[in-house]
Amino acid sequence: MRDHKYDAPPMKEKLSFYAFKIGLTLIKWTPLCSLYALSPLLYFVLFHISRYRRKVVHSHLEKAFPEYSESQRNKIARGFYRNLCDITIESIKGYTLPSFEIAKRWKINNPELLTPYFEKQKSVIVVSGHFQNWEWSTSLGYQIQHHCIGVYKPIHNRYINKYLTECRSTNSIELIPAKQAGRTFIKNRRKTCAFGLIADQHPAATKNYHWVRFLNQDTATLLSPEQFAKSFDYPTFYASSRRKKRGHYEVTLIPINDQPSLTKEGDITEHFMHLLEKDIKQSPEDWLWTHKRWKLQKDTPL
Repeated sequence: MRDHKYDAPPMKEKLSFYAFKIGLTLIKWTPLCSLYALSPLLYFVLFHISRYRRKVVHSHLEKAFPEYSESQRNKIARGFYRNLCDITIESIKGYTLPSFEIAKRWKINNPELLTPYFEKQKSVIVVSGHFQNWEWSTSLGYQIQHHCIGVYKPIHNRYINKYLTECRSTNSIELIPAKQAGRTFIKNRRKTCAFGLIADQHPAATKNYHWVRFLNQDTATLLSPEQFAKSFDYPTFYASSRRKKRGHYEVTLIPINDQPSLTKEGDITEHFMHLLEKDIKQSPEDWLWTHKRWKLQKDTPL
């Protein structure tokens, strides 16, 4: 007979969850402008004390921008850690805010671009990267006034993951784990909605990738957004973000392809990564450099 005590989450997860909820309650009643006061302290801890993935960041910057001097790359690295601290604070605060409040700070300036497709009962795909505050993209559904399905990677603590998923989800966005993306596309093929995917991460545990020249390196890139677009013939857009001021972002939807079923394999993926690279080069400190993006080399099997 199965012993169900082994099904219970570890006590450590529960304690972490309770501590997280207490912290989130305090944050809920603190204005974002006041929370930013914590950013320099967080930066000092990450950059100077824990030195969180500093070798990874400097290695990535050296390969991505070999033409830059060491001092230029150091300046980008410091700017990145400051940005990381800001968006961490913004993201946590965002869990306590309704979609309409986040939409004031992560504002899409051309949502009408999607209207003609919705009027034809045609779904769309919006792809983006880990650039600036990607967490606030959960306000996409609210801003386009249409049902939105966001694909996300669950965190390890099941209690916190469940709670944050509920916080992120609203009546205008449905969040589903990445492993359920395929069946979700099939399930909703007769509905009209927008699918939101962040697709610049390392393609771990899958051979479903395409090689792209990205930031001066051969880069294995997830093919799934392109494959969904081609399989269902969903027009695809890139969400390009610009920081107007601290905690305020302007997002522009850029068409990638409106007839994906007619494209060659890799076209949509390469176009997306080219647009992301353009954004990164304009503001390199705003991309997630701590991610071990280039673990997979072209001459090394997955």
